[in-house]
Amino acid sequence: MLRGYYFILWFILLLIVPSGSLFAQLTGANVETRNISRSGRSNFFALQRQDALDNNITYNESIYIMSNYSGISPSVPEVFSVKELLQREVEGFYFYLRQDPENQQILLRNPNGLFSPFMEALYQLKDALDGDTTKVITLFLDFYVDPDLEQIFEAAGLSEYLLEYDTGSGWPTIKQMVQAGKRLVVFEMQKHLSSPGWLHNLNEFATGLSEPYFEQLNYGIESFDEKLRKSLFVFTGYKSLSLPEESADVIVPYARQTPYLIEAFKKAWISEGKVPNFIFIDRYYSWVTSLLSTFRQFHLVQGAITNNNEYLNYVNWQGMANYTSGKFCFPLESSGQLTLSPLSPGYEIMPKTIRVTNSTKKVYVHDFTAKQLNLDEQLEIYLPLDNNTKDFSYRRNHSSPRNIEFVDDPIRGQVASFGVESRIDLPQAETLHMRDHDFTVTAWVRIPRFIPEKTDYCILGTKNNAYQQGLHFLIRERKPYMGFFNNDLAGNTILEAGKWYHLTWRYNKINGEQAIFVDGKLDAISLNRPAYLGSDSLYIGHADMNRTFQFIGVLDNLCIWSRVLSDKEILGLSNHLVELNFSTWARLSRTLSLPILLLLIVLFIAVGSYLFYALYARKRKKTGGVTSQNPVFREIPDKNYIQLFGDFYVTNSDGENITALFTPKLKQLFLLILLYSQQDKSGISSHNLTKMIWGEDTVKSTKSLRSVSILKLRKILEQIDQTEIVFNTNKYAIVFSGQVYCDYLVSLQLIKGKKIKTKEEFERFYEIIGQGEIFKGESFDWLDDFKGDISNSIVDIISRFIGKYSLTEDTDKIIQMADYVLLNDPSNEEALIYKVKALTYQNNTKSAKYTYDKFRSLYQEMYGEEFTKTYTEIASTELK
Repeated sequence: MLRGYYFILWFILLLIVPSGSLFAQLTGANVETRNISRSGRSNFFALQRQDALDNNITYNESIYIMSNYSGISPSVPEVFSVKELLQREVEGFYFYLRQDPENQQILLRNPNGLFSPFMEALYQLKDALDGDTTKVITLFLDFYVDPDLEQIFEAAGLSEYLLEYDTGSGWPTIKQMVQAGKRLVVFEMQKHLSSPGWLHNLNEFATGLSEPYFEQLNYGIESFDEKLRKSLFVFTGYKSLSLPEESADVIVPYARQTPYLIEAFKKAWISEGKVPNFIFIDRYYSWVTSLLSTFRQFHLVQGAITNNNEYLNYVNWQGMANYTSGKFCFPLESSGQLTLSPLSPGYEIMPKTIRVTNSTKKVYVHDFTAKQLNLDEQLEIYLPLDNNTKDFSYRRNHSSPRNIEFVDDPIRGQVASFGVESRIDLPQAETLHMRDHDFTVTAWVRIPRFIPEKTDYCILGTKNNAYQQGLHFLIRERKPYMGFFNNDLAGNTILEAGKWYHLTWRYNKINGEQAIFVDGKLDAISLNRPAYLGSDSLYIGHADMNRTFQFIGVLDNLCIWSRVLSDKEILGLSNHLVELNFSTWARLSRTLSLPILLLLIVLFIAVGSYLFYALYARKRKKTGGVTSQNPVFREIPDKNYIQLFGDFYVTNSDGENITALFTPKLKQLFLLILLYSQQDKSGISSHNLTKMIWGEDTVKSTKSLRSVSILKLRKILEQIDQTEIVFNTNKYAIVFSGQVYCDYLVSLQLIKGKKIKTKEEFERFYEIIGQGEIFKGESFDWLDDFKGDISNSIVDIISRFIGKYSLTEDTDKIIQMADYVLLNDPSNEEALIYKVKALTYQNNTKSAKYTYDKFRSLYQEMYGEEFTKTYTEIASTELK
């Protein structure tokens, strides 16, 4: 489309400039005038680079012109040399390299197809970096040989300029790069095993690689998690834009008057939610430099959307028809206005909307907080398919089974078996809020045998087969498939006969996304698809009432939501990390009328409040206001709080959440020093600290990095009352005052002091550890011993007290405690017995059997022998 715009502009130009002399005037044929213009541009770009320095713009927030110098499918080959391009504000190159078979010299492919010594181009890069101390250069190297690049760059005098990415700190600011002299960033197009640390694999860092420049690379489907990790963006939208050489200067004024070039760039920026860092061009024209000056004047509106201090990996933006990761950056003209309304599957985001108007800052930062929705939120149908087709959602929708047989499956317990004449009739799609709406459908599916010449196995469908009026979620050609008729999406995974799969079909109306997940992983995705607009009844096992679509196989746990499930929820369902097990109140809500249920809730609150205040008053009278005789037990404070059980969480002396200040590397550093400061240890030596975090302590740059990281951590801890990092006898240690509450340190004190003797004391202790797994999400070799020691102690304490709880009154708590034990000791038979009996008491036989099967499988894997006790024996064991 953009090429078409240029053809129109060029045609208009020919009409209004018939005279050759006038054409010469418009093209600026006067050499002196051209030189002045170039000089003016250089000064202007120098000012822009200074602006980037002053505003602490990072490398991944910067925009550069990249020359497709070695010419992968160029529309018009480059005519300038590397040196000339560097003089024209080009700050990056694609270089294709090969090795001369005769003398083993590394050669560079030039735009004319001929090869020259690569070293010549490197010398020109060195001259440019030496001559301009603010210039940053980026290289994309494409090679299949195995050159000694370290030796080559060192021989060219470029080693001192090479930047190595720090996974802990991320991309540095341009100011940091200039101050450190690290102004040369190098990427490789293919992964090479022997790559030096400064040679970064482009696919691991950048999105936007699907254009013809990179057609030799096959990336497949990029998951949301992968997109979240990639902080750079390659923009190839100007690849096909080319003009005759003599028209290059003429187009500049027209380009400035035409919005299409700028809008195409902005659209790509908004679509990705990140700055398009590298503008790839086949051939340099001055109008590209003119556009670059416009792009660099945009202000940046950036921030993060987090849940429990973790970035979301999938965010839609109202009115933008896009999706981004949880870290975002959008453009804003200096006098413009931007409205941000983020939406994310499975979350409620606050604030709902912000507006940025006439920002005086070059970089405007605003963060959002996401709260995870309950899994049963907007659950329209939940069919466990245990001996019946009853709907166990709050909706209690009616379903009519036809020729369904319920059979026992060795893996999933009781499941529904479908034959040629089988189906389950459901309400209309409109009743289930699927018409012109978001929805998600999930089911466990197994095809015992794929019948020859039968292509379709429909899990859910409608009778209608008109465009956007028919719905079908099925297995086609042994692959998952979804569609609204002539508006379909095919999956990629080939399903095996006889194997259970968790399949998910999802539609997101805001960006028209159709997506298929297999066993919790994204399998296929398409965007900008119109919504399903039908209102027909739904059928499990049929579509179009055609026998060729009939489902022949077994199903379990089919669910329909009238919302978009997050990929985290989908993964949790497929891995049994989350389950649709309803509490006692949920079961009551299905059996009692609303007025009676509300009356029970009011009575419960009234009685509970009376008992609480009566007990609290008696305790205050008896203890003088202390809530426990044990002085170690303290109320969890709102400030000066460090939580290491469950999600990592820290508040400062003002009660503000400062968790986001801890980058992954700083959090690792904090934990390492903290843990070595306990258990009769005086801290950790600088040698061991550097080795355990960075892997090497002999490199000068690593020592410098350690010092900078310690300084950053000290500044964060200064916000917590009387907390500091001390350095004594060559060891680092963290010292806390009595004002700081760290759940890990409190639990250690209780365990080591053997202060958990009564059930009341255990309740307080469990309140601390019940937040979740210790050091959740952290996996380091040095951490295993610390994690193992405290986990084993906790398991011992829970084992002593779990028998003090009633199976009839404390069922949920028994399950929670058993889960905690099994998480840390998967072969603990006592915990298995408690969980199986508690689940059986809740009439959740399927989950009980699954718990037993999972335990038996892990036991076999750990000990190399079968677990001898049967499920019946475990379920009938008397509790102690």
